[in-house]
Amino acid sequence: MNLKDFDPLEGGGIWLRYYFEQYFAKYSLKYKKGAELCAGKGTIGFYLLENGFFETMDFIDINPDAIEALHENIKQRGLEDKCNVYMSDCLDNPDIPKDYDCIIAAPPWYCHEVYFHSDRENVFVPDGKETSTRTTPPLLYMDRDWELHKRLISTISDYTKVLTLCEGAMASAPITFEPMLSDNQTIERVFNDDHNIPERFLLKWKIPHYSWIFSIINS
Repeated sequence: MNLKDFDPLEGGGIWLRYYFEQYFAKYSLKYKKGAELCAGKGTIGFYLLENGFFETMDFIDINPDAIEALHENIKQRGLEDKCNVYMSDCLDNPDIPKDYDCIIAAPPWYCHEVYFHSDRENVFVPDGKETSTRTTPPLLYMDRDWELHKRLISTISDYTKVLTLCEGAMASAPITFEPMLSDNQTIERVFNDDHNIPERFLLKWKIPHYSWIFSIINS
């Protein structure tokens, strides 16, 4: 299988952007100032920005290659007046603003290697590679012991009132993240409707309904 969008920074945004769109449309959500954490190439954030769900969109990632790609994408799209880029481990960069209306993310879905199904890990392989070769960098799928999620949830109220996450249904559920919440945080708008994924992304493999979206609201 070969996808035009395939590269090491692609963590699923090429189809998850449509799932975020379903979520935002279902609940009639629109925000002024947004940010995408674990942004990669920014596929989800750019899509939501360009389709009117946000007025501005910043991008945050720890990977230097992602930072370079984000700057190039912003330039190519002519969005210099609507986007900023921050290299950061979670939200550790002190330059990250603290007045976002909503932060979105599709962070790593798995807390342990056992949850990363070996029979699915090679769905996307570049031409010329053996299907037995792992092609997905661990940074895209592994949050061991939920360390990133715990740090994010514990500090998110300093940056926004709304954190919207897309997670893997095979690896987590609301009960996974409820113990991480503080007294002023609640999980709301849990969404696991069927995917509305364009047919061109399904090809001969049928991408399963395996993700869900929810928001953590900071009161």
